[in-house]
Amino acid sequence: MSLSKVRSKKKMTFYLKIYFFYLENMFFQRDFAPRDVLSVYQPPKKAPQRPKDGMKPKLDDTTTFKTFFKSWEVTPRVRQGDFQEKQAYAPPTEKFEATTTTGTAFIGLPGETAKACKPVDGTLESGGGTDFGTVYRKSYGTPLAAKRLNKSQAEVVLRELRKRKQGMSSKMDEDTQTAVRVP
Repeated sequence: MSLSKVRSKKKMTFYLKIYFFYLENMFFQRDFAPRDVLSVYQPPKKAPQRPKDGMKPKLDDTTTFKTFFKSWEVTPRVRQGDFQEKQAYAPPTEKFEATTTTGTAFIGLPGETAKACKPVDGTLESGGGTDFGTVYRKSYGTPLAAKRLNKSQAEVVLRELRKRKQGMSSKMDEDTQTAVRVP
């Protein structure tokens, strides 16, 4: 063994001794107060003992069904033409006719052959123009934003709006001046 291992082993044992001394003296003696465990111990409660087989009470098995059930007498069912009975096969005496009541009673009447409903190939010519106007446009007109103005029309509209704005601002000034004058 090398000297470093011996030193590390000695250090380890030293630290372990200190640790256990600390545990024994600090925690256990300070925090542990001896108590009488037997005086505090309460054994778990046991389930009640079952009675022995000879001491069991009789089971009360009365039910509503047993109380109110009427015992109806069952009669044996009579089966007519039981396929299990062994009887000799008797072939039919009449000739088999494969006609139905509907086939004999409802006879179709002769009529014309139906014409084909397929349209004629080719283009159709219409005599009028197409109107793409909607009910909304016809009722309320086109919105102003949708109308295109050329430059001269735009200038006229702009001048008119400026005049209205100046007229409204002068009216507002007059209103504020009259409001201030009247105490």
